[in-house]
Formats: sequence, structure tokens, C-alpha cells
Amino acid sequence: MEFEIDRKLKNKIDLRNLYKKEGSYHTAAIALIIVKISIALVLIINPIFSWLMYKLDDNNFLKLIMGKSYLKQYIISVISREIFIGVFCFGGVFLIQLIIGYLALNSEDVKKQERMSVIDNKLIYSYEKLSINPTPQRAFLAIDLSSIYTIDYDEKKREIVIEGCMEEKVLDYNTRDEEIEFNGMNNNIISLYDYYTPSLYEYLNQHRYN
Repeated sequence: MEFEIDRKLKNKIDLRNLYKKEGSYHTAAIALIIVKISIALVLIINPIFSWLMYKLDDNNFLKLIMGKSYLKQYIISVISREIFIGVFCFGGVFLIQLIIGYLALNSEDVKKQERMSVIDNKLIYSYEKLSINPTPQRAFLAIDLSSIYTIDYDEKKREIVIEGCMEEKVLDYNTRDEEIEFNGMNNNIISLYDYYTPSLYEYLNQHRYN
């Protein structure tokens, strides 16, 4: 049996985890929040300031001559300026978010080419192993489903913490799951994220003692 990865959900979880880590992505996330708040304040203060300027500018020649029609044109100009500022600023923020997201999801902190399957009552999880070795490699982790002691699940984070007998190996990238023999399992704890179909957490709860 193989699990399918929900790419959209995986990207969302990976970005959230990167933004919460101390470092450049954490700083970028805080900076984006500050920028958004600043833009919102500008959009709120600008019409208020424009209205005060209109009320205080009693010596404006056009205001005296045109009367109410000047007020209408003044309001239209303020609204147009608000729309321009909003589109320009939020468009820039959206572009920055796309760039940061692309760089983040291609960083070394994100596991790539993941694969999850169940063979002979073992959950086998693998991903591309980054190393200086010129030959591409994969890290394989096998968990004996019948040996799982505890499963803790954080629904908000979609994080699963598993305690049970498991073993990890680093092999050639093209090694297939069914070709590997796991004979040295030891009790350990690992954290995985549930962005799979079917749900990894539900599957583990149903089959952990089989």
C-alpha cells in the first residue's frame, strides 16, 4: 500500500515550520507581518488625513468656486489614491511572499521526494538524502506497526509523534522499498506530519496492533 502526498498541504506545513524556526525565514515572516500592519495603517490614516486637510484648507480657490462639486472630485481622488496604494502595496507583498515561499520550499530544511508505503506490516518512510556523496541516496525509515506503543497527534499542527520499534538506513536512491531488509529495529521516537491520503494518523490508529 502506498500513501499519496497532498502537495498543497505539505507546502503549507513546511512553510509554517520554517517560519517558526529561528533564522532568516523566521525574520522574514515577522518582517512581512510588520509590512502588512504598516500598509493597513497607511490605508486607514490616509483618508482621515485627507479629510482633515480638506476641512482646514478654507482658502483653496477651487474649493470656494466649485463648492460641492469640488468635494465630490476630492473624494474621488482620495478613493483612487487608496485603491492605487492598496493594489501596489499588497501586490508587492504577494510577490515577496511568493519569492520567500519558493526559496523556503527549496531549502535544505525541507525534505524532498518523500515516499510512504506499508509492506509486511511495516510503515516505510523515505526521502532524498542530501549529502556530499556524488551518488544520489535515500534515507529509509521502517516502523514495525505491531510494536507501536504510543501515538500522539496534534490536530492543529497535523504532527504525529510515534514511539515504537524502528530502524533507519541510507541506501542508493533507486532502491525500492520492498528490496530492503530491516533486522536491527530498536525502540525510538519519531515525529511525522500528516499530509497524506489516506490520513496517516487514522491508518496508524487502525493498524498499529495488527
